[in-house]
Amino acid sequence: MVICAQESQQTMGSAHTTQIGLVAQDRESRQILAVHVGNRGAEGARGLWQAIPEIYRQNATFYTDHWQPYKKVIPQEKHPYRKTKKDTNHIERCFCTLRQKSFPTR
Repeated sequence: MVICAQESQQTMGSAHTTQIGLVAQDRESRQILAVHVGNRGAEGARGLWQAIPEIYRQNATFYTDHWQPYKKVIPQEKHPYRKTKKDTNHIERCFCTLRQKSFPTR
């Protein structure tokens, strides 16, 4: 089992209302496993971690963009470090598709 986790920042209405959506996706099936809306700190990363089903937390390998709060929450043996960002391509593509469909051009 391989899970990709990523955060996306969205501004709603005015520039003063910004939400961070944290998403965990099964890389093989592309199924969204967990979503947490919260802040950009360790609290938000912890919220996402707790929203992931227990079977995945115990058995999966997690790939992220190595944002610092993920390192504090995801156990090191389940969170390998790689210099390339190819491991999060699927979740990045999902966010790009959502952005394009949310803000259509004329």
